[in-house]
Amino acid sequence: MDLTSKVAAQPGAAPIEGLPDAWHWSRMIFNFDAVLTPDHTHLLEMRVMGRYDAALAQAVLAFAREHSTAITDSGRPLVALGGFTCPGWEFDTIAAVGPGVHDNHAQDDADLHKATWTLFPGYRCEFSGTETEEEAVHLFRLALQPTKLDRERVPFLRMRYDNTRTQSHSTGP
Repeated sequence: MDLTSKVAAQPGAAPIEGLPDAWHWSRMIFNFDAVLTPDHTHLLEMRVMGRYDAALAQAVLAFAREHSTAITDSGRPLVALGGFTCPGWEFDTIAAVGPGVHDNHAQDDADLHKATWTLFPGYRCEFSGTETEEEAVHLFRLALQPTKLDRERVPFLRMRYDNTRTQSHSTGP
């Protein structure tokens, strides 16, 4: 599949200056930014609804592309990459969700859907790093509002206990 042609053919798609193999386009209230992985086998795409910042979007794409193998080779439904910074923003993490979590391009192009990882900026406190697919779907679709740049932090908390005196516990034997 020629991802370059597919993305460049999106209505209104224009190359992003200074970032090779990257495009921006918009539809109604959404802005879309996407970059190909260096091997051109995956698309890393960010969608923003409402307030939009092109510099932040470009920083997200560049950071994700630089760490693309950590995303695409992870085998995880959600990958959180710490160490991100962008002037004027407090985000410290870039999250990427795979095709089992997002539905980008699922209705119009199944092959493009399978090759796409959806990106969004976030905060380290929002991710455990061990999310199951069910947890990733919940975070992406319900909890985090990943298309909004002006959202509040939503800290992630997972709890378990093992009471040695009473032998009660939350997980395991």
